[in-house]
Amino acid sequence: MSVDDVKVRIGQAIEAAAEAKKLIEQLHTVAAEAGDLALRTVHDSKQDCVKEGREHFMAAIKEVELTIRWIDNCVEHAQAYRKALG
Repeated sequence: MSVDDVKVRIGQAIEAAAEAKKLIEQLHTVAAEAGDLALRTVHDSKQDCVKEGREHFMAAIKEVELTIRWIDNCVEHAQAYRKALG
């Protein structure tokens, strides 16, 4: 595999990561809206299962946000590597 082939493959990976990020951002939007509605519905509940559900929802949202940051970091490093190849 030549350096040019590697650069093409890195470019394809960057494009795939951008598509994945777009889908995950859409997921984040839908999940945040659904979660907001659910949390408003049970806002005054003191039941343990509701509290646990809130915690799980907030953890899930944080994981989605973390995934978006990981994708951004991967793309940044892939671009730097591709640039270093010349």
